[in-house]
Amino acid sequence: MSWKQCSIPVGFDHTDIRMQVSAFAEAKGHPADFALFGRIDDETSSELLLLSPLAVKMMGNILSPLWIAVVHPERFGWSLLFGHVGCHSRLGLKTPGELAGDS
Repeated sequence: MSWKQCSIPVGFDHTDIRMQVSAFAEAKGHPADFALFGRIDDETSSELLLLSPLAVKMMGNILSPLWIAVVHPERFGWSLLFGHVGCHSRLGLKTPGELAGDS
């Protein structure tokens, strides 16, 4: 299963999306690698939200078609919006600080 991302305008309140992901994870027992990440894409002036492969697999058909497959999310720094502390390293992602060489 692949990572999936969706793009929203910078400044858009993504609380509803976070709450839906959180509610789904809670219903499934809060799996360790079920996570939602975010980052700002300066080139497109949008915020990208990224679902972990486990979240994609478990949420399956309830995901909107706006969630598209993405390859190589490890090339970017991601902020954890929902999930267990430490899932960055387990999933092979970097934080924005690590990407900038601040770690």
